[in-house]
Amino acid sequence: MQAILVIFIVISFLVFFWITHTVQSESLLVIPTVGIQSSVKYVCGREDYFVPWSSIDDVIINEVIKLNRVLYFLTLIVKTGNSASQDTESFKLIPLFKYTKPRLLMLETIYSELQALLTVSTKEDTEIGAGDKKQL
Repeated sequence: MQAILVIFIVISFLVFFWITHTVQSESLLVIPTVGIQSSVKYVCGREDYFVPWSSIDDVIINEVIKLNRVLYFLTLIVKTGNSASQDTESFKLIPLFKYTKPRLLMLETIYSELQALLTVSTKEDTEIGAGDKKQL
């Protein structure tokens, strides 16, 4: 009898956890020269992640092969600034829309808009990108 009760409690906990952590929507708020905020809305609550504009190095569409599927993720390349040496910069990849997985056509639309905003901002700031070498 106790084994059935334990199994029932475990299954109830797993169902509760699954229901409350189901993603309803994901959104992206872009404010040029300020930053990008990625939001994930769950059944109970939400999770926000903010990246300052000055930390964003580039945006890419990343291709991921998972079992027999090809998935595409819009990914931010972000400067972390935690490198021990001042000669090299370290970078971090932040995938966007991890849960809703929009189709490639939609990601390309968002990508082109973000690239246009980053290009305008980069021309104003004349910063060096991740693949460029600094001239001494």
